Amino acid sequence: EENERAMLEELEGTATGEITVASRDASLDGVEILEGAYLGLVDDVAVVSGPDLHAVLDEVVDRVLAGGQSFLTILTGEDAPQLDGLVAALETRHPDLEVEIHEGGQPHYPLLLVAQ
Repeated sequence: EENERAMLEELEGTATGEITVASRDASLDGVEILEGAYLGLVDDVAVVSGPDLHAVLDEVVDRVLAGGQSFLTILTGEDAPQLDGLVAALETRHPDLEVEIHEGGQPHYPLLLVAQ
């Protein structure tokens, strides 16, 4: 019971982000999305879309870190981009952020993020 309580407390401060590529034009959660554009979601809500991965990733990261989290895990998917420059830019924008990258291999989502 004590472990469960501690784990649930940790989950309360966790935020998730997803970046995918839109398969069609759509409007979701008030965000206009064009086929082929990157789509960023935070806690399963669409928050940003656009052709520039850096801009979409920046917006998603800013939102998942809005609760004061200092640790970011990135899971790379099947079509993940090279992350060297992206991670360097994140570390410059968030100097106290600890970033960890793991190969997730998931389809449809080049990047999954978990902030704690």
